[in-house]
Amino acid sequence: MLPEATLPSCLPQFCMRGAKEGIGYDCEGLQSGGVMAVALFVCHWSIVGLSLVYHWSVTGLLESWLLSCHWSVTGLSLVCHWSVTGLSLSCHWSVTILSLVCHYPVTGLSVRVMAVGQGR
Repeated sequence: MLPEATLPSCLPQFCMRGAKEGIGYDCEGLQSGGVMAVALFVCHWSIVGLSLVYHWSVTGLLESWLLSCHWSVTGLSLVCHWSVTGLSLSCHWSVTILSLVCHYPVTGLSVRVMAVGQGR
């Protein structure tokens, strides 16, 4: 998989190459790494009312795994979704400012686990 430190440093670089559309800002680019990974970066900024909304997503084939990731920030809340498909394994989790909800369905083994945690 791509190192965690790579994503934040690469996203602004791709976004600087994008084109402004109204009050939004979109960009996308391709990157190939030495770990047989190809990722598509899409960034979007928009202003809704008085809040700032920021979205970015990553989609690529990482070795034998298909990774799709989407992050969005709205006001004071943070919502994150990512899924991994391959070998009959899928995963989804989301984070809000006060709670953490995790879902781990494994279709190949017909096993489902759900955990809910409340933040302080």
